[in-house]
Amino acid sequence: MASIEKINLANNFLHGPIPTTIGNLTKLKILNLNINKLNGSIPLEMNNLTELNDLQLSVNDFTSNLPQQICLASSDLDLIINQLAGNLTSDFRAYPNLKYINLSGNKFYGHIAPLWGKCHNLTALKISNNNLSGSILAEIREAINLGKLNVSSNHLTGEITKELEKMISLTRLSLSNNQFSGNIPPKIGSLNELEELELAENYFVGSIPKELGGLNKLWLLNLSKNKLEGSIPLEFGLLKALQELDLSANMLRGTIPTTLGRLMMLEYLNLSNNNLSDIIPSNFDDTTSLTSVDISYNHLEGPLPNILAFRNITFQEVRNNRGLCGNVTTLEACNRNGINIPHGRMNKNVKLSMLVLLCFVPLVIVVRAISYVLIQNSRKNESQEQEELSLNIFSMSCFDGKILYEKVIEVI
Repeated sequence: MASIEKINLANNFLHGPIPTTIGNLTKLKILNLNINKLNGSIPLEMNNLTELNDLQLSVNDFTSNLPQQICLASSDLDLIINQLAGNLTSDFRAYPNLKYINLSGNKFYGHIAPLWGKCHNLTALKISNNNLSGSILAEIREAINLGKLNVSSNHLTGEITKELEKMISLTRLSLSNNQFSGNIPPKIGSLNELEELELAENYFVGSIPKELGGLNKLWLLNLSKNKLEGSIPLEFGLLKALQELDLSANMLRGTIPTTLGRLMMLEYLNLSNNNLSDIIPSNFDDTTSLTSVDISYNHLEGPLPNILAFRNITFQEVRNNRGLCGNVTTLEACNRNGINIPHGRMNKNVKLSMLVLLCFVPLVIVVRAISYVLIQNSRKNESQEQEELSLNIFSMSCFDGKILYEKVIEVI
């Protein structure tokens, strides 16, 4: 038994604590007890396993602190989703052999000490969903081989410092759901290997650096739930590998750049809860890879693009905009010019038109009646004048000059 080098009991229904006799397996190199129902503390006797280089105890119910010597020989340490606790500052130190460590989903506290930066072989550091505080990036700047850094859902503070540009091997950077503040540094755009960038749910301010458009390998970008202002950089159209883009719940303004319509790999787009305005660029008709869209709570108007993602869009994903239209059940159909008049505005226009008609039609009738009377009177007057003129002419035609002469002679 003492010569056993590998134990894999993952995905079973084991329960209870790890027996202390495990410390007798001094040749053990790999121990995998993932996804069981084991509990209790990790026995101190595991400090005797000096050749153990792969320890996986994830998804159990272990409690108490982690034995300090357990990481000395280990290269891979996976302890996610347990009830482990302890001060990360004092309970851990530099481990030259450590390449991968995942302590996510536990109850570790304290801050990440500069000693972590001396783990020069470390390629992945994941400590999300714990109770860490303080800053982080300056402390681990010397871990130049670090490829994946996930410290999301903690209580970390401070700004992203310029030391970040030294971590040129980073492929994933997740700082979401913390209390980071300040501007997003343009230097992030120099991390050419970066594939995932998650800075959501912090207090970042200012504009989105256009330098992020230079991250050619980036497929996931999440800057949601911050206080970012300004417009969406045109340079985002250069992110040809981008599949997921979330800029929701910020204070972005301006239009949706046409360059986003050139992202042929884009599958998920969330621009909701901003101050974006004007129409959605027509070249979004070509983004056939898009499957999920949320543009609610903006000031957008005009027709929706004619692709499946927009045809299947729900009311919740387009609500509270200025005047969107399209062939979906939640919106008015667009007219020939691609313009929709919102219901409220239509109702007001109808009421105004009715009011005008009700006032104008009787007025027209009255005017026409008055005009008719005046015309009739005018015609009657003209008729009378013609009759008088005819009588005068008749009188003149009946005048007898001879009789008048005789009467004048008689008078004389």
